[in-house]
Amino acid sequence: MLIVISGLPGTGKTAVAAGVAARLRAVHLSIDTVEDAMLGAGLAPGWQTGVAAYEATRAAAEQNLALGRDVVVDAVNDSEPARQTWRRAAERAAAAAAAGTDCGGGERCRAGGMARVTSARRGIGGGSGGLQRV
Repeated sequence: MLIVISGLPGTGKTAVAAGVAARLRAVHLSIDTVEDAMLGAGLAPGWQTGVAAYEATRAAAEQNLALGRDVVVDAVNDSEPARQTWRRAAERAAAAAAAGTDCGGGERCRAGGMARVTSARRGIGGGSGGLQRV
């Protein structure tokens, strides 16, 4: 299952996603954490780095879905292309599961649905989650 938590910056997406992931024992992936690491590695801030963070996170989500793990992603998702990223990831995971793709260890991929939860518009955490560059 792929769950995507969307909302404006500072609304508590990461806190909600971390709680949901802990409760479900799912993998938690955050766009901000990935983008912060990219900026820390010397990539220039900007649109291309932001898109690269979404794509890197999508790839990690798809790998985990293919292994049968539930994934919770938190991201602003402020554009249709960003939201489409997660629809494509869910569709690919469902297609692999329907085809009975072997996910390793003789197990079959598990189909994953996608849900989008939008957090409140005003901040609940008020923090940057310890990120230094995002």
